[in-house]
Amino acid sequence: MVKGTKITGVEMFASILFLSSILFATRLHAAEDINCKVLTIEASNDNSGVAQSLKEYTSVFSQKPFNSFNSFKLISETDYTLTLNTPRTLSLPDTLNGILAYKGKSDSSLQLTLKLAKAQQPPIIIDGKAGNGIPFMAAGFKSPNGRWILAVKCND
Repeated sequence: MVKGTKITGVEMFASILFLSSILFATRLHAAEDINCKVLTIEASNDNSGVAQSLKEYTSVFSQKPFNSFNSFKLISETDYTLTLNTPRTLSLPDTLNGILAYKGKSDSSLQLTLKLAKAQQPPIIIDGKAGNGIPFMAAGFKSPNGRWILAVKCND
């Protein structure tokens, strides 16, 4: 026969407090997570225009530095969950490497840092703001037909 152990009221309270703090920390951590969509776009001058899936960005593409191209094609669209101050490696085409980090909130914007790198070239580091479905975009390295553009669109 196994003998039972008595738990005092103080021990019970301490156990409940401990379990509650774990639950609170888990919820706090989850509240810091944001969901982002990274669109990899190839800008070129092949006269194919703006892909239907990118039509909402036509006004952005008409501004510098994007306006030096006449065609924009969506290559990939990937969802990422980002945790505060925890860089996330991106899955990108070609020999392009990327890391995206969520740095916190400022007013109604999410502060992000995007680091892009390609073999034998210095990396590009861009600090940007996204939020309320409005992306920030970064252009830089050469693609097979023009230049790579990354659009980062987040919802918290």
